Amino acid sequence: MYAGMSFVQSQTDRSTIESALLKGDYEAWKTAMQSGNQKAVSAITQEQFSAMAKRVQDMQAKRLAVDTAIKNKDYDAWKNAVGTQSPMTQKITASNFNRFVQMQELLQQAQQLTSFTNAVSPGETARVITKETQ
Repeated sequence: MYAGMSFVQSQTDRSTIESALLKGDYEAWKTAMQSGNQKAVSAITQEQFSAMAKRVQDMQAKRLAVDTAIKNKDYDAWKNAVGTQSPMTQKITASNFNRFVQMQELLQQAQQLTSFTNAVSPGETARVITKETQ
């Protein structure tokens, strides 16, 4: 969760704040934060916001590099993206990376299934699952 977002109630506000951080737009961030904690908004200067936005942008770029490496099943790119100091590199090696990729793919499928089942009624889910398995 990005800085200041713990004060925000609506998903729309969260999306607007995230967008402002990724674009480095201080004014849009302040406007979006108006529904949250005024004290926190007034305490963060333009300079502090810029540093915070840079960290968010760097985190997003790193996440994209990690996801791309996993998608491409590229151990060296993954190791470079997570960094040599990451404790994950002690557990995930070139020899077991494919298993890690499989685990990530299964987790993603489980998340998609959870999103799907939360979006439809239980009876409707049962009908769809029954149709897909026949």
